[in-house]
Amino acid sequence: MFIEKEIKILNIEYAVLVHHLEALWAKRTEPTTVRDRYYDSHDKILRNKKQRLRLRSQWNTTVITQKTKIPNKFMKSMTEQDIIVENTEKWHQLLQDLWLQTIKYKEKTRISYQIDDMHFDIDCYDKIPMLLEIEWPTLEKIIYRVHRLWLQYHIQVKRGSNKLFKHYNKKPSPHL
Repeated sequence: MFIEKEIKILNIEYAVLVHHLEALWAKRTEPTTVRDRYYDSHDKILRNKKQRLRLRSQWNTTVITQKTKIPNKFMKSMTEQDIIVENTEKWHQLLQDLWLQTIKYKEKTRISYQIDDMHFDIDCYDKIPMLLEIEWPTLEKIIYRVHRLWLQYHIQVKRGSNKLFKHYNKKPSPHL
């Protein structure tokens, strides 16, 4: 089990951010399309338990993730358990056969950088400006990196993508 703490930084200038990341010797991965489907029962059992179930495909990998919210007023914080599986569509069908329905679908292009084990994901959604997501198990290290990248004065969203889309008065793509 992993504890994920993340922060989303809005209104980034791509070229400036990449310059700062490369100055810190960050390693870049190839851009990829990330497709996420979130599931719940018709009576919202998972949501009521502060849990999420996500089926994610990116590159040639499919991962099922069970997330549980941890109260944290400073940033999004969740426990995560991942299982790597094969064949996204078969798992989607299996989850539906288990009476879980797709409650949200989102798709984004992601360019990732990494310093040690810390990930810096530049996400591009269809309807909103580019943003940076930083994940790490400790708040202190995230704050340290935000300052090293000169991003402390940028708008930060401390919750999931629902709050992000609300910030821009948009809705995720309806494609299910």
